[in-house]
Amino acid sequence: MGINKRDVRFVIHYSMPKSLEGYVQECGRAGRDQKKAECILYYSYSDRKLNDFFICQGGGTGVRKKENLHALYSILEYCEEPFLCRRMMQLSFLGEAFEAVNCQAMCDNCRKSQRAVQKDVTQEAIKLLLCINEINACQGKITTKQLVDLTKGKAVKSVYLSKEITLRHQGLLRHMNENDIRRLIIKLLIMAALEEVFIQLKRGAGSGQISVYIQVYKNAEFIENGRLRVYLSQGVDRDELCE
Repeated sequence: MGINKRDVRFVIHYSMPKSLEGYVQECGRAGRDQKKAECILYYSYSDRKLNDFFICQGGGTGVRKKENLHALYSILEYCEEPFLCRRMMQLSFLGEAFEAVNCQAMCDNCRKSQRAVQKDVTQEAIKLLLCINEINACQGKITTKQLVDLTKGKAVKSVYLSKEITLRHQGLLRHMNENDIRRLIIKLLIMAALEEVFIQLKRGAGSGQISVYIQVYKNAEFIENGRLRVYLSQGVDRDELCE
């Protein structure tokens, strides 16, 4: 987007960008004349499938692919976040401090009647990690969607999951909504407590299709033994904050 035009009024993303850094650069093309401009991002979690394909198919080393994955997690967290100030998230990613009050209700989250507080979800994270660890130990595989469905209490059918394990962990996080469970998974990916493994089908009707499975990663033990805490934002009405 090499656009040198000061009066751009709209920047619209029809699907999720590859990274938060890229999104910041692209939406920064709007309103350079200091007048009001709109940045609109249409998003669905399924958008990531295309990015998964490019990461899997792309050249480069394994290190480079992990860097691309980390960039993908940053924009996933941004898109899934329902409470935190968008500007604060952008600048925090770039290493700058920003107070949400200075946003002056310019982003969608700051225009809501709720404000964000940080909730400790370490115990929920530990339950999730132990569940995945048991699946991995039994040579099983599980996707993000399957994990969300399983821990929410829905029935999950997969040739890679034993009936005993699914019954034991079904409804593990039923007190959380599905979006928050997915946000927790993304948070654990960013914290390197989980990692994703890409498997591309080589034969049959599904040839070329990519499946992404989750497994425990290096920092999981630090969460399990209490050395790392896990937090998610939670919305609280403004009146409650004033009490």
